[in-house]
Amino acid sequence: MKNIKLSDFSSWEDYYRTYQNLLAKEYYIPYLKNQKVPLNENILDIGCGNGGFVDAIRALSNSSNNLIKGIDIKAFSSWDSSNTSYNVHNILEDDNKDYEKKYNLVILRDVIEHIHKKDKDRFMRRAMSFLKSDGKMLVTFPPYRSPFGLHQQAIMKSFLKYIPFLSLLPKSILKKLVYRFENENIWIEIEGIINSGMTISKFKKISKKAGFSIHKERYFSIRPSHGIRYGIKTSRSLFGYFPLVREFLVLGTCYILKIKNNNPSN
Repeated sequence: MKNIKLSDFSSWEDYYRTYQNLLAKEYYIPYLKNQKVPLNENILDIGCGNGGFVDAIRALSNSSNNLIKGIDIKAFSSWDSSNTSYNVHNILEDDNKDYEKKYNLVILRDVIEHIHKKDKDRFMRRAMSFLKSDGKMLVTFPPYRSPFGLHQQAIMKSFLKYIPFLSLLPKSILKKLVYRFENENIWIEIEGIINSGMTISKFKKISKKAGFSIHKERYFSIRPSHGIRYGIKTSRSLFGYFPLVREFLVLGTCYILKIKNNNPSN
């Protein structure tokens, strides 16, 4: 998988959009094709950010289908240079009627771990309402209790970014460390992750409660994103199938969900 460096780009936005695009092209598009998930129909990327991921999927389609689109709670400047359709939309706060039952595929790539714990159930039910009855949902996230589930490698600046399992520390101790070696703004970001962190067991529970069944599941000891960011080869993990250890030894997850019959109402 191609490795890219931030120093090779003029801005973080250009770097991250390219990263998203490569991640889709080099890993997730081939994976979805292999799983017979249609990529030329109606597709919605929720929490699309800079849009590189869904833009890679949109590039596969020769049609004028404007239902291959991305949404996020804020706009990104990179949207202006894309042929993909993007909208500012918050599925927890805004009216979702224009999105309901329209999509063959809904994408939640590294999004669910940023939704507050109190909102996760409702978020999953609303995301499900966007799917057609035979639609599927792609969900990926790093488990919260995994070595870098606190996102410290992306958020922190000091040596703490290299320390694994910071999420296992008591909150009071972690706060003191962050204030000592980072700053208050970093703590605000870290506290947000603490309040929204997603475990594998919890994800399975909220997915089932929302009315999903797991069509396919895949676990990583080295995530596909690591190949692009750090030049490390992607590696699958079998630990995801063992509840006692998976939260600590799985660094990344990938699920394809489908709607069960007689799923609960939204």
